[in-house]
Amino acid sequence: MFSTYPHDPPPPQHRLRRGAGLILICFSAALACGQNLSDRFQTYPHGSDAGPAWEPQSASWSVVENAYEGEEGSSVWRAVPWASSIRYTCEVTVLEELGGDWLTAGIGLQTDERNFWALNLVAAPESRQRRHFTELHEMLDGVWQAQGQAATRLEPLPSQGGDFDWRRGEVYRLELDLSASNIVGRVWRGTEEVSRFGYRLDQPGPAVRVVTPMVRVSGLRARFDNATVTVRTPAPEPVGKRDPIPPWTSRPGAPLARGTGFFRTVEAEGRWWLVDPEGKPFFDIGTDHINYRGHWCEALGYAPYHRNVAAKYGSEAAWAEATLERLKRWGFNTLPAGHSKSLRHRGLAHIEFASFGASFARREWICRPVHWTGFPDVFSPRWESHCRLVARRMARESKGDPWCIGTFLDNELEWYGKRGHLVDEVFQLSATRPAKKALHDWMVEHYGSLAQATRRLGTAWSDEAAFLSDTNVPAASPALEEVREGFLSVIADRYFGVASRALREADPDHLVLGCRFAGQAPKPVLAAAGQYNDVFTINSYPRVDFENVWLPDGTGGVVERVPRQLAEYHAVVRKPMILTEWSFPALDSGLPCKHGAGMRVDTQEQKAACYRIFANAMADLPFVVGYHYFMWMDEPALGISSTFPEDSNYGLVNEQDEPYDVFTKVVTEVNRQAAARHARSRISADLGLVAGPGRVEVFNTNALPAHGHLRLAVEGRIQVETLRLQPGERRPFDLPAGHRWCAELQNWDGSKQRVVGGRRPGAGITLLNASDQVLENLPVVVEDGGVAAALVPKLAPGESLDLKVPPLELETRQSARFQGAGTTWVCSGKSGALFDRIESDGLVLGRLVFAVHQRVQGRDHWVEASQLLELRVQDQPDAWLVEATVEYPRGTEGPAGYRARVRAAVFKGLGLALVRPVWVESLDERPWDLVEAYWFCRPAIGGSLEEDVVGGPGVPQYYRRAHFITDRKLGGCFGSLHQSGGWEVTFWTNPQGGIHPDSRLTVNEAMKEGRRWEGGPLPYLWIFASKRADAWKQYSKLSQQAQHALVRP
Repeated sequence: MFSTYPHDPPPPQHRLRRGAGLILICFSAALACGQNLSDRFQTYPHGSDAGPAWEPQSASWSVVENAYEGEEGSSVWRAVPWASSIRYTCEVTVLEELGGDWLTAGIGLQTDERNFWALNLVAAPESRQRRHFTELHEMLDGVWQAQGQAATRLEPLPSQGGDFDWRRGEVYRLELDLSASNIVGRVWRGTEEVSRFGYRLDQPGPAVRVVTPMVRVSGLRARFDNATVTVRTPAPEPVGKRDPIPPWTSRPGAPLARGTGFFRTVEAEGRWWLVDPEGKPFFDIGTDHINYRGHWCEALGYAPYHRNVAAKYGSEAAWAEATLERLKRWGFNTLPAGHSKSLRHRGLAHIEFASFGASFARREWICRPVHWTGFPDVFSPRWESHCRLVARRMARESKGDPWCIGTFLDNELEWYGKRGHLVDEVFQLSATRPAKKALHDWMVEHYGSLAQATRRLGTAWSDEAAFLSDTNVPAASPALEEVREGFLSVIADRYFGVASRALREADPDHLVLGCRFAGQAPKPVLAAAGQYNDVFTINSYPRVDFENVWLPDGTGGVVERVPRQLAEYHAVVRKPMILTEWSFPALDSGLPCKHGAGMRVDTQEQKAACYRIFANAMADLPFVVGYHYFMWMDEPALGISSTFPEDSNYGLVNEQDEPYDVFTKVVTEVNRQAAARHARSRISADLGLVAGPGRVEVFNTNALPAHGHLRLAVEGRIQVETLRLQPGERRPFDLPAGHRWCAELQNWDGSKQRVVGGRRPGAGITLLNASDQVLENLPVVVEDGGVAAALVPKLAPGESLDLKVPPLELETRQSARFQGAGTTWVCSGKSGALFDRIESDGLVLGRLVFAVHQRVQGRDHWVEASQLLELRVQDQPDAWLVEATVEYPRGTEGPAGYRARVRAAVFKGLGLALVRPVWVESLDERPWDLVEAYWFCRPAIGGSLEEDVVGGPGVPQYYRRAHFITDRKLGGCFGSLHQSGGWEVTFWTNPQGGIHPDSRLTVNEAMKEGRRWEGGPLPYLWIFASKRADAWKQYSKLSQQAQHALVRP
């Protein structure tokens, strides 16, 4: 039935018997009968890599029991001549599934690693139930399944058995037959042909045609044996496809250092730079994944960006030309991670990507790569050879190339393991793993003996075998922390040392660009990172405050945490840094934005504001030499895959290749100014701010110069001063007498401190708008002798308002009903809830109850108040002030009894209450710990929990902080808001579907009978309730303004 295929194999009984090693069956000078070779893998030493007859492309290949086994990558049969007509067969047995998405084992005919035919046994991802099947595909110029792409499509021949369900442990004979007219792939089980594929090659067009045999595997451990080949038509070895590298194009400007013909790093006048091949300063500005192929979408079965740009431009060359024009116009100068090679050598520098650790971790790991990168077992005897192989492969691309900056070692290895400590993963390894033995040897050396280590760690290891067989992590202790830190530094030294040496041996002219840490780096790793890398690289997705900007360049906006974090790292590594990923997805793109890193914002305008603040903050750091925005194009709306479901608006362009014009306009402006901005950067100490009579003073008491910005708001006027103070210098700023004012100092890292003054005698409490926004209808609670709860009607920037604080005169009630503008708060006094019924415009939302997290005799309890003992109310113009005494009665076992006084300000014009505990008192004879105070928003929207779910924007890391419950059918929102330095709010759903509306305040107070904890001036928690499902946005904005804009002199 397959008679249309030429070159059928000989009958199975004519197959070569197992012989000794590599056999040349027939050869003559004229090659009249062709070349027949076979390899039974019987003459190689056990454990060898079968070289030089075979050339492994990874360290996973070895001869085991007279067969060839591999777990990752390919191995090329170099003993076979190059051919344009060839038949190649090999027995393949899958021994073990090691993990990953698409798992393959098979044979191939290759020109190089980017151009080959592959006949595979395949296991689909777990999301597809690991379905087994077979395939024959072509990779052409790095494009997988090129035979099916529009530009390189080949006519298929009749096929059969692609859905063959192969079995682990069974032997299959795979065959590839390439001729001038076609390529045919077959899979045999014994004498039965179970799969057949083919494509015509007798038509003009690009295809892989001159080849040599290989074996290949990914995510499986497989055995290969009885390899045979018939070379019918030898061919010259293909000339390397690497085009001549054009010389570096000279850039304007004067050299900073002597040019070497390649990129390097230079520290001059207190700041770091990359310098280009001519020695001119170069601030590296890139965007990731500028790739013609785009992101594959598993749900669609294709890459939507690629399909769109292929139709739009007609060819990759035309796409590359248009893309390069955009990149240059938008101020980018580097092609970083994930770019298409068609963009290279045309005016932009580029960076290579090695993946030393991630590729090795798929075979030998300390931390197993499940859904992420894992961490390699760097103590494996194969780690060094693996690094040499990878480095040689990278050098084939980079060596002699002046446009190449250097090579990334890896991306986001799991330096913290799965649960926070990589060394804990070593303890949990089996006895045969090299890292486990290395940890044993290190502890013996560190403590002097295993017995000493056992004593210090409180374990029961009697000897080395007992340690190696134990897969438990020792109990937490100072000694365990010592082991964690000490051995992690050994792991880091082994990882960075071996990988960087291999890279420099293979290509000494290019920079080693670090491993792109994921957000943070463990302290014990930093020394090795600095010793072995030329540049320290890190991916970071911080929160950015873009709503409190003082100047058009973003001054006043704050990048949380990152600048100071990087400065602390630099103090150890003493090497320049590149921020290699950062982004801020915007919801107006229409993409779900439910998966992936980065603070979510609403609009492209907000995204652009974040870009400006972050990029400028990085350029202002003298040790940062570049930044790479993540990324060029958006991700597919349906996600990339089931195991990597990212679906976010990271792009400069969308899937249709259309720029986000509002965003790219700001990107262009910022990028073009980055190098000049960096040229003004300098190391800075911290400035201080103090208020005195009629003035404020900024001072620098450090040994280094310091710089920052001061913002003064004085009765309707706002000014911003740029400050640079020498050590010991103080700079005063006089303030007009009799006026309310606010002075806010922003230090080099974005951190702020504020002083206020100008309070007039008899004026009560003064509230000042220290922002550049008009504040309106803003709730505030002030405690100063009495308690005032008021709505600030309207305040322009710099304006102030005097607020009278009435004495606290409360009226006792048995119950209360507070009906404001749309929202009603009911306290019946019949339960322990402060409000046992909250409704908005007739929609019941739920109840609000106080609770404590207590620890009694080592056991944790979360205990809600069960009784309301007293209710008192004060009616103020803008709000009802409510105080209640609630209780959980004492018992003889279980939770401890307690009594608490709680306070709420219920605003009449808003569906909002600000609440806090006043005190908590123990009623229990037993000692216990008051760990945390809690408020629970217990939902019952519409009177039932049935359709209630945790609500929100539906995306992670949204820029506004709000947590609430809504109803799938009825809507509504009932939740809480926290501000920095106070309550922590997390609403979440457990695996059983139960909602946990947690708002907690850390206390950590030891309690005994009669002891009362009084928290002093505690922050208030915002509780909001509305029939509108989107009302949380309004409350979140008000909360943000109340925290940052409204100050009290």
